[in-house]
Order: sequence, then C-alpha cells, then structure tokens
Amino acid sequence: MKTKYRCLEPYKSANSSKIIKILEEEKIKYTDIMGNAFVFYLYSDHERTKEILGYLQEKYYMEALFSKEEMEATNWYTFEATRHDIESSDDHFTYQYSCPYESEIGIRYRHEKQVNPYLSKRTPKWKNNYNFCSVNTGDYNKIFCSDIAKMMIENRGITGVEFMPVVNRKNIPTENVSQLRFPNILPREAFVFIGEYTEIVCPTCGKINYEFVQPGYDNIRVKTELIPNGIDMFSAEMSTSRGWIVPPVIVSKKVYNLVVNEMKEKHVRFRPIG
Repeated sequence: MKTKYRCLEPYKSANSSKIIKILEEEKIKYTDIMGNAFVFYLYSDHERTKEILGYLQEKYYMEALFSKEEMEATNWYTFEATRHDIESSDDHFTYQYSCPYESEIGIRYRHEKQVNPYLSKRTPKWKNNYNFCSVNTGDYNKIFCSDIAKMMIENRGITGVEFMPVVNRKNIPTENVSQLRFPNILPREAFVFIGEYTEIVCPTCGKINYEFVQPGYDNIRVKTELIPNGIDMFSAEMSTSRGWIVPPVIVSKKVYNLVVNEMKEKHVRFRPIG
C-alpha cells in the first residue's frame, strides 16, 4: 500500500519557487488555482516526496491507495461521489443555517440542516459507468443518482436510503435525478479516530466538531459491533473538518459490490473503514 498526497501551496509562501523548481525537474504536473496557489499530487514511492513535503507551508491531504484485495477484504466503507454535476442555485432554499461567524470571505455558518430539495439549474448527463454525482460546492458526501441507479438500489434490497427529488425554479421535480438521503445516523461512539485531533466546540450551541492535525481520507474506522443489523447505508453524527459540516456516508459491502463490481462506476470513491 502506498500513500498519495494532495498538496495546495500559495505562490506567496516562502518556498513556493523552490517547490515549483523541483516539480518541473521531476516532471510532476501542477495546476494553477485562480492565480493564488497551485495544486499537485505526490506519492510515497517517489524519491523526492519527503523533501517536497518538508518545504510546504500548508497542510497536505493524505490518501492511502488500497489494492483490490484490500478493498475486497473489508465489510464497511465510506462512500463519496467525485464528479460535481449538481449546480445548486439557491442553497438558502435547500438548507437552514445556524451559528453564523465572521470569516475572511464574510459571514459563514457552522451548521446546516437540509429542509427542502436541491434547486439545480444544471443536472447530470448520465451515461454508462456514470450514475452517481455530487454537488458543485465540492461536498463529495452529498450524493445524487440516475433513475437506473435508483432502480438497481431498490431492486437489490439495499436498506437505509431514501430518495429526494431535485427540483427546478418552479419547484417541479427534475427527471432522471434523485438525491440519496440517509435517515439512520451512527453516533460518534461508533467510530475510532486515527491520528491526533482537536475538538472544536461551537461557541454558540456547544456542538462538537473534530479537526485532525494531519487531515486525510483515512482518519476514521467504524466499530462494526455497533452497526445495527439489516441496514446498508448510514450517515454519521459528526464531522471531521472545521466549518461546514458534511458527515461521512457509511455503506456495507453489499453497496460496494453493486456500485463497483456490478455497475463498474467510475466517478465514486470507497474507503475501507471496518
């Protein structure tokens, strides 16, 4: 198993020119982000990865790369849709926000609760191996699907999921797209955290959020003995990032087998957690 590192570095950082020089020497691609920063990926088996990581001003994001055998050996996973094709046109219609605070980009909110369907002015153009997507705000855990995927989930008897329509400006459901919703919530006690973290207590309501010192995709494990029998899909009663709270989606091997092995979906990400 090797590790992938996602790195986002500001151009104004002390070592940015040195980092870019090494990237170009090693023919590692990097992408400009609005003229303010650049993003690139490193792998643990590259001989200069440790050197580059030592120059970074910003935290990098770690992701373990699992083999097919390692993925098949587990029974529970996190599930994300990685293509952002729902273009939300009115988040304040969809969500009820609470606990505002000042940020560098203005007023933001610490908590959100979905109270209405998504209003979307752009919806996916589904095709073979593409039946799941997420929203354009970058929240991988807000998952949407085609009618084909919905039918297959229902026909396979997968439990713990409900389907909410996506609507247009006239509040009319859009054809061939539904949001997956997860009414069953796993409590914080059902998870083990991997790595050092800080509890972030909301100063307004007291709700606790968690921020890892070294963020990554593999910071949580689930205590399988605390998962209720007969349910395949869950959300969680916690989030592991500062600010916007988007809990992970936890699914069984039955879901993994359907989406990965049977449907052979390309724009999804599963991580073994138990």
